[in-house]
Amino acid sequence: MAGRILGDGWRVRNCGRKTIGHRATLHDSDGVAHFGGVETCGSVWVCPVCAAKITEGRRSEIDAVLSAHREAGGVAYMATLTLPHYAFQACAPLRSAVSTGWRKVKSGKAWIEARERCGWMGDIRALEVTHGKNGWHPHLHVLLFFEPWATKDDAYGLAGWIFDRWRAAIERMGLGRCSVDAFAFEPVNLDQGAADYVAKWGAALELTKAHTKRSKNGRTPFQILADHIGDRSPSDARLFREYATAFKGTRHLTWSRDLRRRYALPDAPEDETLAKADQSKETHRVTIDRDVFDAVVAKRLTADVLVAFETGGLDGVTALLTQHAIPWSLFEAPGLNRCPVPVITGPAPGQCPGSARGDPPGQAPWPGCRRNPGLSPPRTEPREVHNVH
Repeated sequence: MAGRILGDGWRVRNCGRKTIGHRATLHDSDGVAHFGGVETCGSVWVCPVCAAKITEGRRSEIDAVLSAHREAGGVAYMATLTLPHYAFQACAPLRSAVSTGWRKVKSGKAWIEARERCGWMGDIRALEVTHGKNGWHPHLHVLLFFEPWATKDDAYGLAGWIFDRWRAAIERMGLGRCSVDAFAFEPVNLDQGAADYVAKWGAALELTKAHTKRSKNGRTPFQILADHIGDRSPSDARLFREYATAFKGTRHLTWSRDLRRRYALPDAPEDETLAKADQSKETHRVTIDRDVFDAVVAKRLTADVLVAFETGGLDGVTALLTQHAIPWSLFEAPGLNRCPVPVITGPAPGQCPGSARGDPPGQAPWPGCRRNPGLSPPRTEPREVHNVH
């Protein structure tokens, strides 16, 4: 749906809808089905499917640094920074103001002196946004790490300094005076997550998944998208387009320099790499020929196929195809891990998959063909052909 709202020029339009090569693969990771061998957009902002994979990968990274920080005897706090916003204001300028405001906080000699005095050793910043009666509400969640010797007074002293600096930066941009009541600064329990508001998610979850969960104060972008799917509201489509344009190319998470190096963590993978990370050989369960997959996409059944596989396995998928008049045939061939897996294809009567394309033979023969009985000619003795790749 995001692709249809945004139109051509956005990679999300083809995300999960076009195969890379002749076939798609169907995977099962702990009972959750997903496709492989298809194009991915790698967008944490506009694609709910990619966002779920990317934020899970980022959460694991933050969990790792929190664990290392705990073992080193350090402490951490979560800060939330916002700014005045009104219904008439556009999303892009507000998003830019939030990023600029944080950059102003962490610049100059004053920042260097304050951080050294209070034992700051690094931070991870997450950019989020909701929309409500007062318009767009971009804000920051910042996870701040302190040296083992830093006291509670040191941490709260830096928090006060950060807020004063933030408020001054926002005022200089002509956006009004920030209220201290909207500023949050809470200790993170490195064993159990954070206190109060953060405790529900844990520090890593709060930092990475805030824009994907439901919000009590306004709607997250994915709530706007879901509401549009439900009622096809033109205003929700317009809001989602405005948001997508404003956040395109913006980093969701930003780590301070040297924080990874201090705890010997590897460089961060790209979002698109994380979006493809769960397409492993070990989770491959079914192969779907491109013709059948294209028919599934044309009938807008990609999500239905995943649900059918999660609840009914292979029989659930073939039953769904029959229900929606998509011809299919069933074979078996080596999968990505070289173990036999079912292959759903849609050949012409009497033809086996790959024979029309002249694909090279594989190492193992295809067993007999089973066709959709409601849509195919009467069954004849199967013809043995070789596996194709």
